[in-house]
Amino acid sequence: MLKPNKAREALWKRGKLGWMLRPHQLRAYEHFYNVREVSHLVMTFHRGAGKTFLANILADEAALAGKKVMYVGPNEKLVRAITFPVTRQILQTCPRDMRPTWRKEDSMLLWSTGGSTRFGGANAGGSDNLRGQDIDVAFIDEEAYVDDPDYLINSVIIPRLSPNGKIVHISTPPTSPSHPFAARMRQAEAEGYLFKLPVTENPLISREQVERFAKEAGGRTSTAFRREQLCEIVTEEKLAVIPELVHKQILFLESDFPGEEYIGVHFDPTGLSLIVFSRYNEETDHLHVYEEKTARWATLRTVAQLLGNRADKALVSSVVTEEFRRNFAVQHDIGVRNIEKTYDPKAAIDVIRTLIDHNRFTVSASCPVTRRHLTDAVWNDQKTKLTTSGDESFFGGISALSYITGNLGGFHGAEPRAHEMQNLEMVRNIFRAHPWAR
Repeated sequence: MLKPNKAREALWKRGKLGWMLRPHQLRAYEHFYNVREVSHLVMTFHRGAGKTFLANILADEAALAGKKVMYVGPNEKLVRAITFPVTRQILQTCPRDMRPTWRKEDSMLLWSTGGSTRFGGANAGGSDNLRGQDIDVAFIDEEAYVDDPDYLINSVIIPRLSPNGKIVHISTPPTSPSHPFAARMRQAEAEGYLFKLPVTENPLISREQVERFAKEAGGRTSTAFRREQLCEIVTEEKLAVIPELVHKQILFLESDFPGEEYIGVHFDPTGLSLIVFSRYNEETDHLHVYEEKTARWATLRTVAQLLGNRADKALVSSVVTEEFRRNFAVQHDIGVRNIEKTYDPKAAIDVIRTLIDHNRFTVSASCPVTRRHLTDAVWNDQKTKLTTSGDESFFGGISALSYITGNLGGFHGAEPRAHEMQNLEMVRNIFRAHPWAR
């Protein structure tokens, strides 16, 4: 009978490291190897389940088999703080003559088998720093916190992925259902390939511990517990822009609605532009959204065509009105309305919330993007700006609606949001560099 250290050495030489995993991790480990027919494997775990340890075990096994591995986290700081200690813990059990060498300049482990593992972070431009490497297996750890996973996957990983390569998406669910990882969870579940481990299915966690987690999170029905521990796709209530919609549905209305027309325009030449058409009945204090129009990579000409003869009723952000007025008036012979100079975006959003809370806000079923933005929109952790959504916009439905509600009455106070100022400078730069954008 082999002694424990000799048994470990034999298993390392065979490239079998599953012996280090706990029972619930072994379920995911077996799922990884049993599901061979998909190139995208999606796994979601409750907080504290040891998913990073599991992902490192799988990455090491792939590298021991001679494969090129990429291991990506939300940012490099988190990878160094969380992933590297796990990697060192695993390598302490590795026989000395098998241990990989560390190449600091590109954060890569090089194994004697010819395999390698490259580590990196995706956010703040980090995805582009990962270009150039051939990839057999890619692990995206905590994908729900990667700002733009679609860019990382489609522009960096897939062009270098081998024909039989695999991408492993691993995370707790995101704070907004609009994040691309939520869509991957839904697709994998529909196709029968989703691995999901809620805290209630972890044999190492007692009922008493589950109840304690629930209490600390605000109760079993809290969005924090449902997302972090039960792996449900929900909008995080504490960050929701419209928290009223976490527990209630948007009201639908398809019949004709009398009232004055208001049109809000969210213009984003590098992503999704959205035009929201609505009518407001002052007598009943009721706002109804009856139509929406969207365009990607829109120019001002595109927006003018979508608005048609209704452009004179269009309301745009105060920071881009000057650009709109100059370009529309000079080049398209169309005018747009100024929003109130005292427009306060947060006060305007509060009006949306009040109308929804009092059942005086309705939306047509033909406006899916606006509905999704209302239900899914979340602030960043500091609540200073909206996060980006999966359709490459700053939840433009919220912005467009706020331009409308901000002009239903005299709201006072704050300056436009920081991302709007950034968008304006971006628009100006495009005008300067690309005449076609006009």
